[in-house]
Amino acid sequence: MVTRSQPELVQICLGLAKLKTENKQMLAYLLFDADNPMAYAQVVKEKMDALLVNCPRNQYGGAKVLRKALQLVTQYNRFTKHKPGEVELLLHFIDSYLEIVSPETRYPPLLGLAFRSLRKCRGLILKLHEDLQYDYAQEYNGKIQSVEAHFSHWDTYRFPLQTIE
Repeated sequence: MVTRSQPELVQICLGLAKLKTENKQMLAYLLFDADNPMAYAQVVKEKMDALLVNCPRNQYGGAKVLRKALQLVTQYNRFTKHKPGEVELLLHFIDSYLEIVSPETRYPPLLGLAFRSLRKCRGLILKLHEDLQYDYAQEYNGKIQSVEAHFSHWDTYRFPLQTIE
């Protein structure tokens, strides 16, 4: 690796900031929020809530907005690599999802969003430390019960939900 002087590094960072919005967001995170990933998770939750406030009630439009909210979670993970924060965001997403999506919906893309979010959340919880696993497993199992109660017609063959013991 080539060592660079401080002015060269500043020029590289400024060049990155000019290119894409995501590069600017990554630089802002690294400069201002990298020391506290859970506080940054709260900011992402607020952004997600603001995005979901105006969620359309039709299935297609709702799925698009919910996918955008999940992109915020993915972006958070890309920036921080902090698994407890990502679990918090996914569990928050499921809460918001249950508030927005009608219990009568059978639209597979909408149901798939919930299923993939819960499956990803389960995988992340199993990778955490035992103490955190227990706390998040309780909350995760509650979300599973909420989803099954909310959607009486949940297709367990197509979207099997697994609890954490």
